[in-house]
Formats: sequence, C-alpha cells, structure tokens
Amino acid sequence: MGIRSAAARSACADGSAAPWVVALQPMFVEFVGEFAYRMAVQLEGVGRCDEARTFAAAVLGMVPDDAGSAGVYERCSERPGRR
Repeated sequence: MGIRSAAARSACADGSAAPWVVALQPMFVEFVGEFAYRMAVQLEGVGRCDEARTFAAAVLGMVPDDAGSAGVYERCSERPGRR
C-alpha cells in the first residue's frame, strides 16, 4: 500500500472526508493546525506561494472554515507568476 492508495481512501465517493479523517480533526487542531497556518503565512511573506498554498490547503482540509488559511490560499492563487 502506497501513499496514493492511502490518499484515495481519505475521501468518500461524494468527495467529503472519510470518517477516519474527520475523527482526526481535534488532534490536528490541537497539535498541527497553528503550525501549518503560521508556515503558510511565513511562506507567503517570502513569496513561496506554491508551498504556502500546500500548508493552507492542509488546514482547510481539516478546518474548512479557517478564514486565515483561506485568505493565504486565495491570495497565493491570485499572484501572477507564482512559483
């Protein structure tokens, strides 16, 4: 079993997160969420938008209503010539 097969099982057929992923949300919020958001902000600040979007997307995958991460993702998506 590889990364791709594990990732495929992280979502239901309708695109929503699988129950086992949803169950990890409290742990993600407590131990990872703030770090991932701060990394996104710092990476955006130095112009590394592709990487910033990756961190912001990780937060949004677990906490879809996180306004800060949504802002980073949106701003970085709009930057012309982002790298």
